[in-house]
Amino acid sequence: KHFRSEEHTSDWSSEVCSSDLKCLLVRQAGLLSDLQILIFQRTSPENSYGLISMKRGRHRLSNSHIIAPQWVGGGIVSGFSLASETIDSQSVSFSDMGINTGTDKELTSRNRAAMLESLGLKPDSLAWLKQVHGNEVMYVDRPGFSGEADGLVTNIPGISLGIMVADCAAILIADPYQKVIGAFHAGWRGAATGIVENGISRMNELGAKDLFAWMSPCIGVHAFEVGEEVAARFPQKYIRTEGYEKPHIDLKQYLVEKLELSGIQRDRISMDKRCTFEDPTFFSYRRQGIESGRMMAVIALQ
Repeated sequence: KHFRSEEHTSDWSSEVCSSDLKCLLVRQAGLLSDLQILIFQRTSPENSYGLISMKRGRHRLSNSHIIAPQWVGGGIVSGFSLASETIDSQSVSFSDMGINTGTDKELTSRNRAAMLESLGLKPDSLAWLKQVHGNEVMYVDRPGFSGEADGLVTNIPGISLGIMVADCAAILIADPYQKVIGAFHAGWRGAATGIVENGISRMNELGAKDLFAWMSPCIGVHAFEVGEEVAARFPQKYIRTEGYEKPHIDLKQYLVEKLELSGIQRDRISMDKRCTFEDPTFFSYRRQGIESGRMMAVIALQ
């Protein structure tokens, strides 16, 4: 959940939910490389939580921000880049992570490597795809280009699975006990044709049983106007028409339902509710057109 206060107007946090613990990763204004993890324990049946520990660590974040979801059980590293500024030590624009955007390819390659390093991952560990808005999922056993698909799964430590988005949702899923992870690109086409179901099925084939999921910021219902032909692909309960000239789709909630129907408990699904179109913290293809960069979601087994 987004966290703000009068004292620290730039504060943010990323939350991972479990039935009994909540972890908040907080970056305070003015402390550009200072991260604080706050761990809360449930103190009452009414979902009240009390602070039980605080941990502080330093990362090469500079003026840029990375949302870094925390995972139950440990042994998993993940992050989601924002459309922000520079890594001072390298004079690199820490912004566009895209493979096929208008930004110089050498620059975006350095951006991706810098993000991995800031998360403590090897800069050459990334596995990526040519994303095609479909429902194919690839198993990977080595870094590098992995073909045309919209999902990656692995059970091999040291491989960083990467998904690029700019309005679509990136979904990261992990079984921290069986050590299986997945990263999925979920726009409306992939969502409607089963990218979530296919991804979880591939993870189950690798032995995954206890799944947790995190969904990135994506386009929100107020901004996601579609034609009648697209709206027809979605259940009526996720279509909004009142107050709009054309249908609007609630992609976020539709994807939450897909995750639940695929076997992930609701209290194991964490979602950043911000809208990429409305919030300039994020790239948005619908807002920026061909000038839009891409955010990267990454997950790896340690």
